[in-house]
Amino acid sequence: MAHIFYSLSGEGRGHAARARTIIDDLKDRHSFTVFAPGDAYGMLDGLYNKHDVKLINIPGLNFYYNSKRKVDYGLTLVNAIKYFMDPAPIKKIIGLIEEERPDLVITDFEPSLLRAAEKCGMPYISINHQHFLSTYDLGQLPLHLQHKAAIMSTAVNFMYSRQCKTVVSSFFFPGLKSRVRNVSQTGVLLNNRIINADTADRGHVLVYLRRFLDRRLLEMISSIGKKAIVYNNESDYKTKNVIFKKTCPDAFCEDLAGCSCLVTTAGNQLVGEALYLGKPVLVIPEPDNFEQQINAAFLNLSGGGISCEADNIDSQFFKDFVSKLDSFVLNHPRDMLCGNQTISNIVEESIAVDPVSTKQKAAS
Repeated sequence: MAHIFYSLSGEGRGHAARARTIIDDLKDRHSFTVFAPGDAYGMLDGLYNKHDVKLINIPGLNFYYNSKRKVDYGLTLVNAIKYFMDPAPIKKIIGLIEEERPDLVITDFEPSLLRAAEKCGMPYISINHQHFLSTYDLGQLPLHLQHKAAIMSTAVNFMYSRQCKTVVSSFFFPGLKSRVRNVSQTGVLLNNRIINADTADRGHVLVYLRRFLDRRLLEMISSIGKKAIVYNNESDYKTKNVIFKKTCPDAFCEDLAGCSCLVTTAGNQLVGEALYLGKPVLVIPEPDNFEQQINAAFLNLSGGGISCEADNIDSQFFKDFVSKLDSFVLNHPRDMLCGNQTISNIVEESIAVDPVSTKQKAAS
């Protein structure tokens, strides 16, 4: 049995869903110390009381939003600088590395653990979605998105430069840039509730919008005349055909498996889960969230759904989407969307590598 240090970003649902799948797959063979900030800590807290998994709450990076509900990159940058200047989280993790001496370090777009690992000379691997910005061949994207990706990739490369292995988890597979090395491209991580789901079309539209679910959008959803199940804790809107639910993983998976289609923001993980279950997807990327805009373009290219900017969407667009669900056909094999076995193999292979030779490779 190996001991694994694992850290993940707390921003959004996808990182925690990915981590939970990896931990669930490996927890009977290996022990974990998991470092999770924000939303991710809340989603994982209490799940592993009976297993050899220790969960530690740490500070994390977050997007900040302005009064118009758009990403405020200035405020986000200011808080990121404050975060990176605080040495306390890294010192704490260094102490735990020296005390527990993990056999493997895994990071999912969380910088404190990887910086601590580097200071301790401990090799680490990266498993996330964000590395698509620096490793994917994005030539199929519109030029303005290619330019945004080039700018955003500098932030990714600032955080990550010395990992022994990079694993990019995505629902879209455009191929890798010719110059990248030690990069594996794989599907999203799917938990057993998704893999074993009783998939059917029970006639409802599923809506998951973590933020920005305003009355205008709800009225559009209501206007299509179909039952809609909405997961969003902020709204108090009431209507005959719209049902609100608080986030619950088991109930959500059941509703996803039984929906006619999904309406959501353009997060990689949930879109991948829906496409795996054969559900057409309409994504509304968060305003000024460049990563989500690129994911939306990926969805359009995949054939599995469509996207629309929040400012451009109207009731007719919703009705047109729902009326042509049968026209959305994924243009790559469904099995490619499940990255579980590939990731499991990579983790086991990384554990088996001689730590001394891995440290030397990382240092070079």
